[in-house]
Amino acid sequence: MRMPFGKHAGVELADVPNQYLRWIRSQPWLRGTLTKEIDEVLHGETVISSEESFEESLKKWKEGRDE
Repeated sequence: MRMPFGKHAGVELADVPNQYLRWIRSQPWLRGTLTKEIDEVLHGETVISSEESFEESLKKWKEGRDE
């Protein structure tokens, strides 16, 4: 399944950064098939520490991509 909207619209869920998937999955308005598909992609992934914000995780991920 491809991400239907947002920053990663059109990108396969498996190719969307896990930090973004975790964030979007936590949104209370998200429902339906997309919720199930995101859960499948994230299954077995380490959850971001509650001490680390989404923004911090995203910054680390972006820095790693640029190298």
